[in-house]
Amino acid sequence: MNENALEVLEQYDLEVTRSWKGRGVYFIEASQELYMLKEHRGSEEKMEKLWQLLNSLEKIQFFKTDLPVKNKEGQFLVKDTEGMSYLLKKWRDGRECDPRSEMDVCRCLEGLGILHDQARGIWEFESLQQRARYEGANLAEEMDRRTKELKKVQSFIRKKQKKSEFESAYLEVVPKYLNQAIEIGLKMKDSGYERLRSQAFEQGKICHGEYMQHNVLFDRSKMILTNFEHAHLNLQCEDVALILRKIMEKQGWRLSQGEKFLRAYEVVCPLGEQERMILALRLSYPEKLWKLANHYYHTNKAWIPAKNLEKLKLFVNQQKERERFVQKVIL
Repeated sequence: MNENALEVLEQYDLEVTRSWKGRGVYFIEASQELYMLKEHRGSEEKMEKLWQLLNSLEKIQFFKTDLPVKNKEGQFLVKDTEGMSYLLKKWRDGRECDPRSEMDVCRCLEGLGILHDQARGIWEFESLQQRARYEGANLAEEMDRRTKELKKVQSFIRKKQKKSEFESAYLEVVPKYLNQAIEIGLKMKDSGYERLRSQAFEQGKICHGEYMQHNVLFDRSKMILTNFEHAHLNLQCEDVALILRKIMEKQGWRLSQGEKFLRAYEVVCPLGEQERMILALRLSYPEKLWKLANHYYHTNKAWIPAKNLEKLKLFVNQQKERERFVQKVIL
């Protein structure tokens, strides 16, 4: 971040006592409060919606949040002399959720359940066109797009005369997981997903969008939820799928742990039968293989890092455990 970014602080009604760099952000101490300044490419309208959501969550005893701060002109977004937009947020000090701590993760999933239970019907829209700007991605369409990319990479490698060790290994494993991806895509279309998604929009169900351990902090008494910039309307089991995948990959997809984590969420916010099916399909899709293929296809193929092959082998090993987890815990 450019040092000139600190100039934007003059647009706020703050008496800054000190500032220091973080990872891609600045931390600001002013009036005995802690703030964080970061570049932001969103809209003022979206920030108004986020303030409304976070202000609502702050009223729940369980939570603290990183509330955005308005400048002297009553705007959330300010610009520096080069036209870059910045966002100032109240920052809360806390300990990051430890993905290997059962207690931390259970509390994290419980917090997600409370968030989902409360984050409904908060946003109001003047028209369907306005609401559409806040609707999350269509998972069924996303799966179809990614499956086509898996096929494209397979076809590309097949045509190569000289293949690397990674490329040969990819051709060996991809048929099984490509068939799996196609089957999951078909099941998603028959799962009632589109109807449930439409209902989620109508009921105003809000997803965090990046609910993972890095964005969940703990202080002595409360859970601190941060970085809501990707919040949107959608089926809330999308958040559940993301945090479970992130955590269970580090937990080795252990069944007993997964059952406790999902139970912590469902005590507050139970999943319906169709939601469980969508969650199962979401977790079963070979997303790691798609990410690996996508990265390979869009980078220099004259030199393929050895890590690509390691990641491919790791994916194959973890996918077996993931499938077992889905069958035993989710379905």
